[in-house]
Amino acid sequence: MYTKNKLVVGVLLGMVSISGAGSLYAAEGQPKVEEDAVSEEIVVTARPGSTESLANIKLESEGIVDSLTFEQIARLPDTSLAEVLDRIVGLSSDVGFNSSQARTVSTRGWDSRYNSVSIDGNPVWNSSRNNRGTQLDVFPSSVIDQVDVSKSILPEHDANSVGGHLEMRTLRAFDGGTDTVFKVNGAFGSFDQSGIPEGDKTPYKVDAAGSFTFGSDNQYGVVLGVDLQQQELFDIHNEVSGYSEVGDLSIPNGLLNQGAYQSTFDRQSFYAKLEARETDSLYAFAAVNLFKEDRFDTFNDTGIFVSAGNVTNATSNTGDFTGGAAVIQFEEFNLDRDTFQLSTGVDYRIGDVSSVEFRAGYTNYDHNEFFNRSTQWRTFNLSGSYNISDDTPQVLLDQASLASLTPDNLQARTNRGFDFLIPHEDDVYSISGIYRYNSHSSSEGFGATAGFLWRRMERNFDQTFISIGLPSDTAATTLGDVFNTSTQGAGIPLFFADRQAYRSAITETSRDEALTSDYDLQEDVTAIHGALLYDFGQLRLQAGVRVERTDYENQTANTVNGVVTPVSPSLQYTDVLPNFHALYELSDNIRLKFSYSEAIARPDFSDFAFGQNLSFDGLGNPVIQGTNPNLEAREAQKLDAAVEYYLEDGFVSLSLFSTDLDDEIFNQRVETRDENDIVILTEIFPLNNSSGTSKGAEVNFVKNSFEALEGTALAGLGVNFNYTYIDGEWNVTFTDGTTRTVDGLRNQPRWLGSYQVNYELDKFYASLTWRPRGRTFTGSFGATPETDRFIDDFDRLDLTLSYDVSENLQVYVQGKNLTDSFYIEQNRLNDTLRAASNAGQQFWFGVKYNL
Repeated sequence: MYTKNKLVVGVLLGMVSISGAGSLYAAEGQPKVEEDAVSEEIVVTARPGSTESLANIKLESEGIVDSLTFEQIARLPDTSLAEVLDRIVGLSSDVGFNSSQARTVSTRGWDSRYNSVSIDGNPVWNSSRNNRGTQLDVFPSSVIDQVDVSKSILPEHDANSVGGHLEMRTLRAFDGGTDTVFKVNGAFGSFDQSGIPEGDKTPYKVDAAGSFTFGSDNQYGVVLGVDLQQQELFDIHNEVSGYSEVGDLSIPNGLLNQGAYQSTFDRQSFYAKLEARETDSLYAFAAVNLFKEDRFDTFNDTGIFVSAGNVTNATSNTGDFTGGAAVIQFEEFNLDRDTFQLSTGVDYRIGDVSSVEFRAGYTNYDHNEFFNRSTQWRTFNLSGSYNISDDTPQVLLDQASLASLTPDNLQARTNRGFDFLIPHEDDVYSISGIYRYNSHSSSEGFGATAGFLWRRMERNFDQTFISIGLPSDTAATTLGDVFNTSTQGAGIPLFFADRQAYRSAITETSRDEALTSDYDLQEDVTAIHGALLYDFGQLRLQAGVRVERTDYENQTANTVNGVVTPVSPSLQYTDVLPNFHALYELSDNIRLKFSYSEAIARPDFSDFAFGQNLSFDGLGNPVIQGTNPNLEAREAQKLDAAVEYYLEDGFVSLSLFSTDLDDEIFNQRVETRDENDIVILTEIFPLNNSSGTSKGAEVNFVKNSFEALEGTALAGLGVNFNYTYIDGEWNVTFTDGTTRTVDGLRNQPRWLGSYQVNYELDKFYASLTWRPRGRTFTGSFGATPETDRFIDDFDRLDLTLSYDVSENLQVYVQGKNLTDSFYIEQNRLNDTLRAASNAGQQFWFGVKYNL
């Protein structure tokens, strides 16, 4: 096992602080470096803060970048970064863990594992279970001063950026000059789906932040902030587990589930930053961030098992049934996530047109996950009808069947439940530096950049699977008092369990420490990068390369004929990633951009870090199953082109993009045969055997005010519209070697839109946001293409209304999901319903105070 030497943190941070130099943001995220027209002297200052417009950010960026600032974020009803990013062109929030809550983000169809994220220049690392996708819902929206999404990749960006790179910037003391700033925001929520058993918490959110400067020249600054959230709500959840094709109809053949998925979570975030600056030469900071979430979810459902052979009077969506069986089950999900981050950095001017930037950081991510599925209870011989044509499919039992569906008639099934413990902990250390020569956005002539990065990730993953059940002599009605019922369901009752009574009755039947799924992994990434650029006046060219080496050492276990054997696989691979950027100023307000870049996506931990199982077939030949410790990264080639037209107080942009991914990873069976064509070795493990592609277009229109409306009642009108079309294709290789092409990447919508209309009149402000999205492939493959699973078109309408009571005091109301929309999963064939869930409408009533 690797020793987590946290002393390294102090050494790294100390080195950077003493050196008088520290890292800066990637090109479009760096502190603004201004050039004096006479002396050509560089001035290093803190980057403009929340008052900077989206047009200015895009104008100053080298590549194709889209952003949100604190001003826009503060006026949204979103409570987490995962929700906020859903507003940016080309980005879509993805739900997680069976909940309708946004958890991760896809960029142009590439889900979170294909993107990189940093906060104040340091890498963010808090992935769930065994993929690399960053969970962004742990970051409250209030802590973010600005977020930039770079879709064309520069050499200084993390190579793991097939979709793009997301850079978060937190608040700075110097953003508002030297004035003392204090803000506090408090709101309570009213959700229309709450109050079922255990729903006794009032949703609220409170955040406060303050900053001040001090010193003889106000050269030092401090930022302090806190964000506290509590939410409790439930999703209506309905599901059809399977179908059979009878004639030209898809007839339900499985469980028709109706349930409620309840989520209760508390989030606590604390952050502090100490800053220092020396005019024209130095900016430095040291920051501490802590993001915590304690989550408890329960899922209660009543399912009626329907056999297609017992269905009569069937249509495409309705039918009658006999011989149905009720199946009652509940689940518990506990998740505690703690992200602790230390970071420091310095930006330092050396010479007239040069600067150096260094960063160092440490992150500890503690992820404790507990999942329980109960045993099942059943009762039989039920009759009724179903209707699955609506968002909320209904099962209606006849009177006799409904009367028999009571707790006392439930028969317990033994040995059907389990506990699944899935804890892991990550320690991430990083240090990076960049030297810039005449390379800021307004430089002329020759320029260059050169930099390095070193990052170490130490991950300990340990899981345990425990089978639980009821004693075999348990009477059928012994556990009748475990349940109480509710009429929350449509047509059939929901059963809510007394979990303490249940836990006291069950016994552990077996325990699997899952040693071949446990691992201690140390992964080192070392990168050097450089670029040359030349500004001809109207034309600016930049060519660069990033060389990134990945080394890992792992400790896990293989099972050989039932005997667990420790193993220590290791691997090293190097990626050389060139890129090229061109910017042409067609006129004072029209810019053309083009870029070619290469990126990678490292394998998920579940594909290479687990162990293997070695057994023997009937002829004594070996059969190896499990992960592949020799997997290398997937490789992508990205093309981007854009035209940007800058308006008075706004802009219009059109972007075209294409990304080709090689060496995608899927499990495959490989057989080695002798000269007699007899199989002598069978291997079933992941291979770099497939590919994917994403191409499309983005349109973005931002106009904060309209000159033609000045002097009218509509003078305060502003809009922020964007639309993205994505044509994705996933070439999949299955275990048996067969291939299939799916017209969509995992979690990739066919199209995305975000349409926001803002209106300000004196002290009144209103914002209406409509967020539609097209059909989305879930990543779940069926046995045939017809049973692949998609999410149907979805839209959501949100509203914010606020009124300035005084110069410092504001009251507001916000509504989420006013359309009361459902996520509806369907099979490709006939759009047959597989699942539908909805969190209902949510309202916030709050007060803001700013000093």
